[in-house]
Amino acid sequence: MTIKSQVLPVALVTTLLAAVFIPASKAMKQPHDSSNPPAPALSLTQPCDEDVDASTCPLSGCGELGDALLNQAKNRSDIAAHPVHMTLDQIKKIEQPDRWDTGSSRTDIQVANKEGTPVWTTGYLLKAKKEGAESCNCGLTGVTRTDVHLVIVSSMPDVDDEDEFADAERNSVTAELTPRVRAKGHPNWTYKNAQDLEGYYVRLNGWLMLDSKHIPQAHKLPHERANKPLTRATSWEIHPVMNFQYCTKSKKACDHNVGWVNF
Repeated sequence: MTIKSQVLPVALVTTLLAAVFIPASKAMKQPHDSSNPPAPALSLTQPCDEDVDASTCPLSGCGELGDALLNQAKNRSDIAAHPVHMTLDQIKKIEQPDRWDTGSSRTDIQVANKEGTPVWTTGYLLKAKKEGAESCNCGLTGVTRTDVHLVIVSSMPDVDDEDEFADAERNSVTAELTPRVRAKGHPNWTYKNAQDLEGYYVRLNGWLMLDSKHIPQAHKLPHERANKPLTRATSWEIHPVMNFQYCTKSKKACDHNVGWVNF
């Protein structure tokens, strides 16, 4: 008796062989360890060119260990159209992170829901201060190429009372005049001119921004210095300021929109 051999279909043979010869890399693959997630990518500034100046400084700035994403937020110069009104107290109450690593993504929920909001507010200009070299301005110096720091408070203290003045600054909100905005139609927004308005009731319009450079890092980069908080109530700022007015009448009149003059 002749026994006929059975021939298996080619597709079935292929399936059986694949089941037997499983690649070792797949057979030994371990489940993902969610307790040790990969470090997030950081956006840091590039080194500055030797001949960098105000006209060639990129929006992300430059320099060692600079935060490129923070610099982009600082360096915007588009009009803050249709701003929402926020009192200084409302700005102070915005939640802010306890820690912030240099170059971290700014899409974090605590930032994304507020940063980039066009706002306007009123208060008293307690003090104008010169800023120094910063990576957002490519490390440049000089009054035309650096920011002017504005200390905004709800009421003016007795300027002769040092303790009262210091308490007022600790409860202040910061606003910043930047070189890029000055170059786009506000050349008079200088430190000296802003200083002349100290004590005035002012109205500011600009972009809400979290100055994360003054929030302690959770992890410092190699050779990075620890961030230090400034003397103020919050790291949320109006930065940059896009419109700046000062009151030439009583506060009551200006609160009824009478007496404002553009700076």
